[in-house]
Order: sequence, then structure tokens, then C-alpha cells
Amino acid sequence: MIRILISKTRSELEAIQIADRTNTILEIKKVLQKRNLMTQLETKSQALKNVVERSYTKFNLLNQRGMPRLVAQNDKLYDLGRLL
Repeated sequence: MIRILISKTRSELEAIQIADRTNTILEIKKVLQKRNLMTQLETKSQALKNVVERSYTKFNLLNQRGMPRLVAQNDKLYDLGRLL
């Protein structure tokens, strides 16, 4: 799109109601940059979500095998089963 705007003459730009080529190109670049940042953010958040899901799955497996449920009291860890 930017290449198209650069190659158009002033009369062609006026025909498509673009008064300022430079500002229009800058706005397009900003939109493209924001879109790229959002794509990167979505990719990173999906990767983090996958890590959390894998950790949760591993934790559940350990919990099903009888992992003690620990509780912190006075900076010490206690088995919740023994406290009750």
C-alpha cells in the first residue's frame, strides 16, 4: 500500500481523497507496526499459556500420585494432611 501511495501522482491521490501523502504513509506505517506488535504479543502470550498448561498438567500428575499438600506457617512448610 505504501508503494502504491508513493507511485501515485498528486491528481491520482486527490481522486482517492488523499490530501497529504506523507501523513497518510506515516499513519499506515503506525498501523502496520501496531499490528506486528500485537501479533508478537499474541505469539508470546500463547507460548506462556502453553508453558503454564504443561506445568499445571505435571503438577496434577504429581498431586494424583500422592504429593503432599504443603502449607507455609511461620516460614516453615508443613504437610496439610498431618496438621488436620
